[in-house]
Amino acid sequence: MGKSMIATHLLGMVRQDPAYNIKYVQQNVKDTFGFDISYHKAWHALKAAREETLAVTLDANQQILPIAFALVDEESLASWRWFLEMLAKHLMLDDDDRICLISDRHSGLINAINFVPAFTFPHGIHRFCLRHICSNFNMKYKNIQLKDLCWRAGAKQNVHKFERIMEEIRGLNEEAFDWLQMIDKGQWTLSHDGDCTSFHCTT
Repeated sequence: MGKSMIATHLLGMVRQDPAYNIKYVQQNVKDTFGFDISYHKAWHALKAAREETLAVTLDANQQILPIAFALVDEESLASWRWFLEMLAKHLMLDDDDRICLISDRHSGLINAINFVPAFTFPHGIHRFCLRHICSNFNMKYKNIQLKDLCWRAGAKQNVHKFERIMEEIRGLNEEAFDWLQMIDKGQWTLSHDGDCTSFHCTT
């Protein structure tokens, strides 16, 4: 089995769980295809699956619908800028259209957005995926109660409720509170998303 075939098979799982690891890749391939693959092959397949850039939207039934994807050599400023320019071109947005782009915090993507007017204010808003924020937060602080509070803070639409939860986080761990404070609230919380009101916080 080639790494490309395995990577394609893994895409859905990697999107649902960014922390999907090599042990799970090996077990999944064995369960699905009946093959044992090496750590090396599993690592390269997982890397390829993570490097696929993808754009999705929601249909009328609130189901995720892929609208564009690209396989690139690496996730970089150049590859993300190219992908976003092609996406903007094919979406054929009007001047009064607004788009909400939700992503992880990959530096290449964050920097590329500044070069593509369709995804910057006032035409668009860029938000960070709350699932990714919580995953990174949990990897750093390794506390399920803090992770749950982080999710609740990001998903609250009311500013006062958000602030109350943030104070709970501060009471448990001041450093964890400071870590969240360093992220622009408009990019990870529904309570501070301005007039976007997308009501979506994950990819």
